Amino acid sequence: MKAISNSLTYFFLILLLSGCERSTVFHSYQTFTADGWKKNAEITFHPDTLQENSICKVSIELRNKANYPYRDIWLVVSQNAENTKNIVSDTLHYNLLDSRGYYKGKGIGDMYEISFPYKTILFRKGIKTTFKIKHIMTDKYIYGINDIGIKIVYDEKHQF
Repeated sequence: MKAISNSLTYFFLILLLSGCERSTVFHSYQTFTADGWKKNAEITFHPDTLQENSICKVSIELRNKANYPYRDIWLVVSQNAENTKNIVSDTLHYNLLDSRGYYKGKGIGDMYEISFPYKTILFRKGIKTTFKIKHIMTDKYIYGINDIGIKIVYDEKHQF
């Protein structure tokens, strides 16, 4: 009986995990050293080239420690998803804390993770896409940011 219970648990776990991954095109993080994130240091991501034109939602993923000294973060995100010759840059302002001073993301201990919607983009078939992220905070180095990432998922509502 215990073997059947364990088998069912593994089956549902695999089903849950495989269901979540179907729409994910790319999900990657880059980790910072204890020295912090240097101003104007660009973090680069190279998502896989898509085999068909696809409309995808892109989000900026952030993991920070409780010792991050600010309530918010300012970023510049540059990308060439729709056309390799044109680089589009956006200045983004994200609040990490709510109005009461609590972290918006999920966390365990002193580490928090939050996902910020960036934009919906038409990815062209066969185009090599590059995303670059840098912070534009006033400090030469910012501390308490552990990882930054990009997540790209198919927009199921707007496919061709």
